[in-house]
Amino acid sequence: MAWTGAAPLPRPEGWEADDAAPPGLPAAWRRGPRRLWWTTGAFPAVLASADAVLGTAGTANEQAVGLGLPVVAFPVPPFYGEAYMRNQKRLLGAGLLTCEPLPERVAALLAYALDEPGVRAAAVAAGAERMGPPGASERLARELAGWLAR
Repeated sequence: MAWTGAAPLPRPEGWEADDAAPPGLPAAWRRGPRRLWWTTGAFPAVLASADAVLGTAGTANEQAVGLGLPVVAFPVPPFYGEAYMRNQKRLLGAGLLTCEPLPERVAALLAYALDEPGVRAAAVAAGAERMGPPGASERLARELAGWLAR
């Protein structure tokens, strides 16, 4: 979990310390085959190693879907309310799965995103459709250089 808070949240019931986690993490827990490692300052690495994302921020969700990862999100008022979620859903399409902000609903939707192969395929398609082919930065730089030269 790429975390921007000062400290990780308390360990959830039923989870135990993950002694196999890399050293230096603020927290590392496991529950059966699932592992939850907390880290800071490593968002690109977290996305590169993720199978699905539990997202509560707009730009981070957009980056995840752009990489083809399914994102499970829920309203977090006052900044990310119902209207914001509807707009995010229109923007990210099948890459964004939304539910009510209830732990059991979020957990079930995240498990679905991890376990159902069609969900990942839909997220990959949504990301490719929204991001387009690689190389946009280079094309933009060339166009800008040409514009500046004129």
